[in-house]
Amino acid sequence: MEHMTGLENENIKNITDIMREAVKNSEGYRFEKIAKELEQIPNIWCTDDYDSNGKWYIISRSDGKTVIEDYGYLSSEYPIAFLFDTCPKEVREKLLDNQVLIDDYSEKCCCDEEVLGKYINKRFLDDRFMYDYNLPFNEEVFIEIDDGACYINPYNFCFTDLLEDSYTL
Repeated sequence: MEHMTGLENENIKNITDIMREAVKNSEGYRFEKIAKELEQIPNIWCTDDYDSNGKWYIISRSDGKTVIEDYGYLSSEYPIAFLFDTCPKEVREKLLDNQVLIDDYSEKCCCDEEVLGKYINKRFLDDRFMYDYNLPFNEEVFIEIDDGACYINPYNFCFTDLLEDSYTL
């Protein structure tokens, strides 16, 4: 994302390349098979409990009754997972054995709109002008935001924004 004005000093991870690569590698991706294989590992769950649109499954450790620790997110549509540092080697290896691309989880992300649009059905609005006074004020976008527009800023979003309900554009 060449025009990252105002974000250069923040810890924002650009996930465009890996997400684009996952889209390219999606032919033959068998998510259900991989999820079942993960759940063959003792005390590992792979569920969409945290994702209202069913596109990201949480990989976690359980005691058989409840989640004890989250290890990361696995896409149900594309061969990609974002994993926490605490994710066990056995889970990582199972994903790699199934040609799933792995990246470290980062709360703050950015991604090219075209690529991000493959993963979510949300409207894109660039609201950087609201916190970077070096950028010109955009009254049209401000009015939409002020009116309660549901959107995502592809230049600065939280990974958890990908887990929220989609809406019709």
